[in-house]
Amino acid sequence: MDFPEEVRSLLTRQQWMHLEEVHQNMVLGLIRQAAENPETLLLTDGPCWAPGADLELVDLFAHVRSELMSRHGLDASSRFFIGDRWNGSSTNFGLLTAVQPNGQTQGDATTLTWSYVRDGTTMEIGCGGNNSTTTSDLIAFLRDAFEVPAATTFAADFTDAPWHPVFVEAFNEWSAISGLTFQYEPNDDGTTMNAFIGGGAPRGILGTRGDIRIAGRAVDGNSNVLGCAYFPEVGDMIFDTTDDFFDNNAFSNGTVNNNWLNFLVHELGHGLGYNHVCPRDQTKIMEPFVSNAYRGNQFSEILAANRSYGDNQEDNDTPATATTLGNIAASSTSTVNQISIDDETESDYFTFTPGATGTAIITVTPTGMNYEFSPQNQSTGACPAAGTGTVVNTLNNGNLSVTLVNVGTGLTVGTANANAAGGTEVLTAAVVGGTAYRIQVQGTFPGSSVDAPNRLQMYNLSVQAPAALPVEYLYFRARASEGMHRLEWATAWELNSAHFAVERSTDGREFTEIGHVTAAGFSEEEVEYAFVDRTPALGLNYYRLRQVDLDGSFEWSEVHTLQNDRPAKGGFSVQPNPVSDRVTFRLNTTTTGPLTFDIFDGTGRLVQSVPTAGGASHLTFNAVDLVPGVYTTRVRGALDLPAVRWVKR
Repeated sequence: MDFPEEVRSLLTRQQWMHLEEVHQNMVLGLIRQAAENPETLLLTDGPCWAPGADLELVDLFAHVRSELMSRHGLDASSRFFIGDRWNGSSTNFGLLTAVQPNGQTQGDATTLTWSYVRDGTTMEIGCGGNNSTTTSDLIAFLRDAFEVPAATTFAADFTDAPWHPVFVEAFNEWSAISGLTFQYEPNDDGTTMNAFIGGGAPRGILGTRGDIRIAGRAVDGNSNVLGCAYFPEVGDMIFDTTDDFFDNNAFSNGTVNNNWLNFLVHELGHGLGYNHVCPRDQTKIMEPFVSNAYRGNQFSEILAANRSYGDNQEDNDTPATATTLGNIAASSTSTVNQISIDDETESDYFTFTPGATGTAIITVTPTGMNYEFSPQNQSTGACPAAGTGTVVNTLNNGNLSVTLVNVGTGLTVGTANANAAGGTEVLTAAVVGGTAYRIQVQGTFPGSSVDAPNRLQMYNLSVQAPAALPVEYLYFRARASEGMHRLEWATAWELNSAHFAVERSTDGREFTEIGHVTAAGFSEEEVEYAFVDRTPALGLNYYRLRQVDLDGSFEWSEVHTLQNDRPAKGGFSVQPNPVSDRVTFRLNTTTTGPLTFDIFDGTGRLVQSVPTAGGASHLTFNAVDLVPGVYTTRVRGALDLPAVRWVKR
């Protein structure tokens, strides 16, 4: 072919004459495509090349695309690796155009459909400039590549064809690591394949054709271009059906070769919005050349998919849509791995019900590694050498925290946020067996811009339920009588039980031990227990039991509440309790004689005696100098009053 005028500003005569005719036509196709509609150059990242492809040819095509983009004022660098994502689909009721999204944004779960284009369907798109109108021959190509005898017939939807499981596996590679769900559309109505988007018409229609359509056509023959795929919201994939790479790599030891699967996964990556990424060291599916060094997506693609479409637990970003971990048996652990916080505005929620009462352990472990990436050179198509790109430690992109809430009461049980980015957060909290709890995981990304692709932190979650301790309760109840509160409980059997600590709280959060009852130790029959709180606090009192085993392990009972609207006869109250600084001892009876309030520490040592004048009804004492601990106050004088315990914070 002569040296056309329209090529001369892009290539030298020598470069042009070095090209085979098919590649000359592809270059002309790119030039004419750009002249007609420049933005179509941004719809693909160029073709995917076979291993061993002529690097001079690869560089030449990248150079032509780059020069055309520059000439038309297009910025290809804006698509570096993570580009635009799908905003709608045939299942998400969105118009498939960037100017009319249906509300799905970064990090949202998305469902997409896909279909096989039937042979004979008109195609007005191709790869690398080969956009001449032709018809798809995908099915004939697949029959040949998978060595299907000519007489063999398949169901109309091809679900019984030998290639169908390979395509399903490729789509599953993306759904397993993200919030993507792929739904096979068995129909394809033969609508002409083109790169048109806009005009208010969805590309995919349920029951008619997929969002992502897969077709085949001749591109450039053997050993160069394998195929291509278009970015959202076109998404269509094209095989070069004249390249013997697919015939030669269909099977290995009876299974589909890694090259085959990795080509599909790679092109789907483009269809989901991902550009080529470097260096070319056979560690990433989205490198420009197909590799068989691995099978399926690698860490780079996991990061990208989570950033764009969320993790595989989506949509659990609200309490109402929390991931249900279900009942976790005593001493058992439930884990959820390879999940992520994909932005500072996101929270992940999980619910669980422990099978025993005691201490639950919730662990949030950031995951990641040192990771190097760089863009493909838009002028030459070359990948920068390893060691010259940007290195980030994806273990500490974000700083994670975890909170536990009692679903029934709405009260926060505990929070863990002690470590810097990259550090594991461990939350230990008292939980009650059979009670539902909700976990919230959040993250912050200091120093990272809102649209930065590294505003993402991968992590693993584990929830360990308390061990079942050797006591089975028959009942635990509480009742009020003449200003006192009586607690009663019984056990069906006990093994190695030491004692029951009776704990009281005035706010349902901070509990103080007010007494303990020795346990039976070993019993296979019903044992009844009781404890009387002779000086309950005014207002609402919360009570629970802490059953302690001989080896020191323990579990809490359920919580009971009793309202105390009148003081105990002949006693005195402590307000507040626990105490931070000033404490008031208030008499619930009258006296005319002087009294002395004796204050003892937890060892029984007298730490202070405070006298009062006759007729006094209360004493306010400054406890700020007392060390934190449990104290007992007794009254000496004309009254014989029971001692009262209180806590100094």
